[in-house]
Amino acid sequence: AAFAARLDSHALKSGLMGYNGCLVGCAFAVFLPMAGTSHAAAALATLSGAAVTPFIATALGSALGRVPQFTLAFNLITLSALF
Repeated sequence: AAFAARLDSHALKSGLMGYNGCLVGCAFAVFLPMAGTSHAAAALATLSGAAVTPFIATALGSALGRVPQFTLAFNLITLSALF
């Protein structure tokens, strides 16, 4: 998603845009089936959440300025899906 939207190329090459998406996938794979969600719904939520994280990370980077946001996008996506 980040590559298609032509987001920051340096962050793409560094792997920063994909890392949060991987974390979302790990968290959803563990927590959504435990909550009674079907595997198909968990897979769809994982793909959707992973696709949204680069855009949230970019927005957070702009909003926070020089303060690094690291995994804040992952935390926002995962916690909003679980609660």
